[in-house]
Amino acid sequence: FKQLESKYAVQNGKTSDLFLQMLSIDLFGDLTEKSLKKVKKTEHYNAKRPVLSLVGFIKNWAIVPNLGPEGYEFSKEQIEKITTFFKKYQISVPDKFTQEQLVVYACRVTCMSIPLPGEILTRVSYDDMLYLPLALNLDFPKYDLVFTDESQDFNMNQQILVQKLANKGARTAV
Repeated sequence: FKQLESKYAVQNGKTSDLFLQMLSIDLFGDLTEKSLKKVKKTEHYNAKRPVLSLVGFIKNWAIVPNLGPEGYEFSKEQIEKITTFFKKYQISVPDKFTQEQLVVYACRVTCMSIPLPGEILTRVSYDDMLYLPLALNLDFPKYDLVFTDESQDFNMNQQILVQKLANKGARTAV
């Protein structure tokens, strides 16, 4: 997190704020307080819970989009993996929505949480503290011995972080 702070202007934030902002721009073309309040009264806002669940699973499973000329984007294979989360984690789809729409929303919110090169990072959630070092391909210090606790509960992202901290041939003590 220190490396993240040193490269970007970091403020705490919520992923739900990004979802609200995305909908406000999509529906009303701006981020005024009035538009943000109006979004909460639309049927689109009913997608909040499943979209935020998907974003959490994307980050916990360390599914990192590629940086392309248009910004961050997920590959077809990554999107297919994200779609499997509906069944695997019993995510319900609200009326008037499809799985595909929710996946698109979740991918967009996830991409919005990753700063583009030269951009200022303005929101960091707990998930982001673990996800962004991988998404931004930050350098990790290397250790010969890495201690972990409750490793049986680690998600994929946390497992990858431990691997990146360990020198080749290092020991991991649990």
